[in-house]
Amino acid sequence: VMMGLMVIGVLSLGVSAFLIINTMNAILVQQVWQIGVMKAVGATLSRVMKVYLATALIYGGLALLLAVPLGVLGAHWMAVWLLHMFSSVELDTFQFEPVAVSIQIAVGVVVPLLAALVPVIGGVRITIREAIGSHGIGMDFGQGALDRLISHVRRLPRPVALSLRNTFRRKARILLTLATLTFSGLMFTMVLSTARSLDATILTCFSPGEDISITLDHPIRASRAVEIAEGVDGVVEAEVWREHDAALLLPGGEEKAVGLIGAPSDSTILNPNITAGRSLQAGDSNALVFTSRLAEKKDIRVGDEVTLSIDDEESTWTVVGFYLGVDDKSDDFFVPLDTLERAVGDAGRGSLVKILAQRNDLGSQKRLVEALKDAYAVQRIEVESTWTTSEALEDSRTSYGILTSVLLAMVTLTATVGGIGLMSTMSMNVVERRREIGVMRAIGASSITIVGMFVVEGMLVGALSWLLAAPLSYPAARVFGDVIGQAVFAMPLNFVYAADGLLLWLLIVSVLSALASFWPALQATKVSVRESLAYE
Repeated sequence: VMMGLMVIGVLSLGVSAFLIINTMNAILVQQVWQIGVMKAVGATLSRVMKVYLATALIYGGLALLLAVPLGVLGAHWMAVWLLHMFSSVELDTFQFEPVAVSIQIAVGVVVPLLAALVPVIGGVRITIREAIGSHGIGMDFGQGALDRLISHVRRLPRPVALSLRNTFRRKARILLTLATLTFSGLMFTMVLSTARSLDATILTCFSPGEDISITLDHPIRASRAVEIAEGVDGVVEAEVWREHDAALLLPGGEEKAVGLIGAPSDSTILNPNITAGRSLQAGDSNALVFTSRLAEKKDIRVGDEVTLSIDDEESTWTVVGFYLGVDDKSDDFFVPLDTLERAVGDAGRGSLVKILAQRNDLGSQKRLVEALKDAYAVQRIEVESTWTTSEALEDSRTSYGILTSVLLAMVTLTATVGGIGLMSTMSMNVVERRREIGVMRAIGASSITIVGMFVVEGMLVGALSWLLAAPLSYPAARVFGDVIGQAVFAMPLNFVYAADGLLLWLLIVSVLSALASFWPALQATKVSVRESLAYE
């Protein structure tokens, strides 16, 4: 969860930096004439820069007044929520972390200044003649290759054609807005793909093949255990396996505690997620299917011989394959059951029964477990513990769902920032085009036409951001999934790309763009023709 929050937090900070740049650009564009006047009466370049950098610093300070207390309260709330979700632990104390607040203050001061530096330098370098002689937006439209390309688009309704042309009038500003929304789209697809990949990884790696595992209170004859289980309606097949503790003896005298799982070499239930080599086969003797993560840590390869200590007796085993599992708290190796029985004795008996079921949904498996308990109880055999893939999968999905929920909450905040950035851009476009709006209304344009023109313009920006995010979303989601996989499982996730998430983001960004554009467009209709034409 912390790794995911860290990644999303850094990306959100980047999106916020875009918003700062966009805001400062808007202020500078609105005050071009004032900059020219200040320079005309003797203000130096550095003095004008200080005015606008001080503005950015004031914004940062005002943001800190809200962010620091809300951040502390939000952290406390999140700690309470996570503790309750993971372990049902109640948090009684409120802890204030000075280091976190110090970082917050540093970010609130440094990031606005650095983000504002580029637009401020570009804005204040305008000459006095250019500043005072400026007549607003669109003076140089048609000079660039993109402008000429847009001018060749024909057969569009007049308002749509104007929206398309106006979208690219201020290219630097629109690029920043596009970057913000593209970032949000990437993050949305990354989070959904990671959630799907977590689910796929759990499904693939959760068990070596069984649907239900039953542990009896004492070992019984394997044939009898299988006969009882297979006599229950709903059981496809049953096998008796065996577990035993051992130690892996590594070079240099190091010992690693491991678990040995003895499965019949001709088992039809055993189906581990093999990543290299093979699984157990009929005729295997001292064969070992090794965990891939431990093999990577200890530089063990398929075909290597390793030494195991079983009940203080050392023996040599050959690694025939690696398998992938999601449990990083223990290392279990699959070995031939008959070989393990020869090493520990008591052959032909066991207490661990593995079962394949006809149905694998949660309800069916729960009913089958109860039926199996009853069947063994009739034979005066107690079932000590049970395990089902569906129940364990449900628990894991709930746990990892917390991570997904936290990430989606952060994406929602980032998308909100993107919407604010678009609203800021559209507001400035309305301010800069007040004369144009006045002319349009003077020649008969209705309020609905003007609102529609700005809303279409905003939705064009949203659609363009989606087109930019679409090709980048796959590699970004893959990298993010690998980061989360390494943090959660110490391995890459079984990657699944959420293509439908990308389509869902198209719908979200379209609605978000329309809403972000609607309020500025509505304000444009409230200005009278006289006020519009008189605007400086």
